[in-house]
Amino acid sequence: MARGKIKKPLCESYIKYVVTPNVEGDLDHSYQTYLDLNKSHVVMIANKGIIAKSVAARILEVTQEMAAMGDKPNFYVDPRLEGTYFNLEKYLIDKTGIEIGGQQHTARSRNDLIATVSRIDVRKAYLDLCEKVNLMRRTLIELADRNKETVMAGYTHLQPSEPITFAHYCSGILCGLDRDSRRLAAVFESINICPMGSGSMGSTTWDIDRQYMSDIHGFDAPIENSIDGVASRDYALELLSAIAIMSNTLSRLCADLYVWATPEFGYIEVDDSVAICSSIMPQKKNPDIAEKIRGKTGRVYGNLMAMLTIMKGLPLAYNTDLSEDKEQVFDSIDTLLASLRIMTPMIAKMTVNAKKMRQNADLGYSNATDLADYLARKGVPFREAH
Repeated sequence: MARGKIKKPLCESYIKYVVTPNVEGDLDHSYQTYLDLNKSHVVMIANKGIIAKSVAARILEVTQEMAAMGDKPNFYVDPRLEGTYFNLEKYLIDKTGIEIGGQQHTARSRNDLIATVSRIDVRKAYLDLCEKVNLMRRTLIELADRNKETVMAGYTHLQPSEPITFAHYCSGILCGLDRDSRRLAAVFESINICPMGSGSMGSTTWDIDRQYMSDIHGFDAPIENSIDGVASRDYALELLSAIAIMSNTLSRLCADLYVWATPEFGYIEVDDSVAICSSIMPQKKNPDIAEKIRGKTGRVYGNLMAMLTIMKGLPLAYNTDLSEDKEQVFDSIDTLLASLRIMTPMIAKMTVNAKKMRQNADLGYSNATDLADYLARKGVPFREAH
């Protein structure tokens, strides 16, 4: 691969610790995305007369051949070529010759290409996440619906406070998840804008069609400024923040369920399929999922802080620091997805002990405020009634 003014190959440590992990991440998420963008770009520059249509047809033929390989290529991706894109380009040039394959990269840069690949890949995972969030919310609604008459004491400071229903409690969690979901939904507007055409940072002198590239890949619009197109990762920060806040809601729910599953409370019991036993105490039934989700919340907090730190102080252009974005974003998406996938069946199969809840509510003077209010209505000053 020609490396411009660079005459020496990459050193082995750089290949091992930088390029190889990036390539592996690309192959986990981005192989077909690169190919889709290659195809659309070639069609666009052919339609604009920048390359001949016969050249575009040959490039597309080989690109379709690569696409037919599946989610990953069946040829060796060599990290010594610096990254995924140059491996795909090498395969194309090996098949077509540089006279044809060498024209694919006309009127674009790796910078706008990678920025667009990231947005498409994140958007796909984001939409899957939204679907799982809504499934979790529906499961909680069903749990609330089954427990509209289940009386329990509400708690402040973990002390019995006032009588509520378990449905009322579930509704409180659902209100939080509604705000979490609206925060998550708001991120889509920031994700779904197209960097293609930004070039390395100063756009291009070629007469390209940015609107075509935006439309064909399902974006709302092209990004207005070419520098912003390659430099911006604020959508990643927004997404990581929304994920962290939603994880907090789930963690607080798990903290309550964890306590309520103890024999001392006995309010709920998780299904055997989502519990674990002690290695030495056979009588134990631990609600392990609740613990795991609380732990995973700390992990997504860390990813948000890592991404904020990566972005801090970067010059406003493309910097390879930004190649760290996928690791943080996809780990947080995958972590929240895992939490939702294990928590949803836990909620769906959970047994609620309505009798025990009512008994404890009766024991804890949880209606004492109602009595004080009754006296206040009869003319006793509230503080005296209290």
